[in-house]
Amino acid sequence: MLGEHIGRFPSDQGYVFTSAEGSALRRRNFYRRHFKPAVNRATLDPGLRFHDLRHTCAALLIAQGHHPKTIKEHLGHSSIRLTLDRYGHLYRASPRPLRQGLEAIYGESRAAGVRPEGDLEPDTASMKEEKRAPESLSRKGQ
Repeated sequence: MLGEHIGRFPSDQGYVFTSAEGSALRRRNFYRRHFKPAVNRATLDPGLRFHDLRHTCAALLIAQGHHPKTIKEHLGHSSIRLTLDRYGHLYRASPRPLRQGLEAIYGESRAAGVRPEGDLEPDTASMKEEKRAPESLSRKGQ
């Protein structure tokens, strides 16, 4: 589709989208001649900005369930943090699926006998032994 467009509207300067004369698009002209009339014909909010389409794209991808890393790459963000800081509020924050998933895994491991049924408290005495440095290291430098 894009190749067909470039074939129909070639640019000597290598632009993909050009003015009617084949030169670079000017923001002001594009807005006045094309974008705002299209917004009006579509009966959208007259305050809609071109960049709002980018945010709409991200919101639609999130609503479809795409992974944040995929969305980050599609939008060209430098980090996943940028994507999640900007769009993280759009992800559902229900702890129920998380809790249910952990409970299911725990139940499966118990059924398989992966973890003993006995005392689950850690052995603090052996943990203290592990934390102590060996005798040769504790006297280093004396």
